[in-house]
Amino acid sequence: MRGFTPSGPPVPEDAFYTIAGTVFHDNNGNGIQEAGESGVANVTVQLLNGSGAVVATTSTGATGVYQFTNLLPGNYSVKFVKPAGFEFTKTKVGSNAGLDKIGRA
Repeated sequence: MRGFTPSGPPVPEDAFYTIAGTVFHDNNGNGIQEAGESGVANVTVQLLNGSGAVVATTSTGATGVYQFTNLLPGNYSVKFVKPAGFEFTKTKVGSNAGLDKIGRA
């Protein structure tokens, strides 16, 4: 049901960063967003710092896209709040780990 795609090339150490991705209906459960697997709107997405504390929260837009902008350099992780009636798909299910978007940073 969810996916994460990193955005942008590396930038200088003093620059700000963006973390963005798409939450999507993974109809076949392979962790890859394919044709016909649309985005999921209004999913709560939390940004956690290296200590695991929530430092920002957003929701996915109409196409399932979310983003956190103007981030300082550091270690971050993203946590998705599962909407009622949905299940998360498993990671590393497909045969191509490079396309498995779930949990990749």
